[in-house]
Amino acid sequence: MVRIEPGWHLVADRRAFTHHGIYVGRGSVIHFTGQPNNKRGAAIRRTSLADFVAGSPLYVRSYDADEVDLNSPGEACATAERLLQLSNSGKHAKYHLLNNNCEHLATFCKIGTAESAQVRDATGLAVSLPLIAMAANPVAGALGWLLGRRANRPPWQDERLIDYHAG
Repeated sequence: MVRIEPGWHLVADRRAFTHHGIYVGRGSVIHFTGQPNNKRGAAIRRTSLADFVAGSPLYVRSYDADEVDLNSPGEACATAERLLQLSNSGKHAKYHLLNNNCEHLATFCKIGTAESAQVRDATGLAVSLPLIAMAANPVAGALGWLLGRRANRPPWQDERLIDYHAG
């Protein structure tokens, strides 16, 4: 079993989407979270690693230091803690699926830039064609979108699967 290190960008694979957070040590993760299927109350929170994982396969997102200015693990944790404090005081921007989600938060902590590959992929051509098909045949279009999403998974999800089991 792999020891999870503070400052790691964790990714829980929820099948239809991935959930992102920063492991800050002592069994806790800082991430944007809310009630399932209801993101109105989503906020930056500290939760247990077990609650973050929620039985999903767990990955670590790797970054190529040659491509990005990578924060140290301590800087990533400190940034997550600052964002949590801002959220608790009502001074952090609210959750937004396309502009301020859990992946934006985690990438900001790691590289100082809020990015979401899920949003980029979902708004690109990879989704446009299945959506057109969905208009003609909703079942076939949805299946095409899911299969395309699974086939075009980011390479980091295949490289760093963590053998983690809450217990």
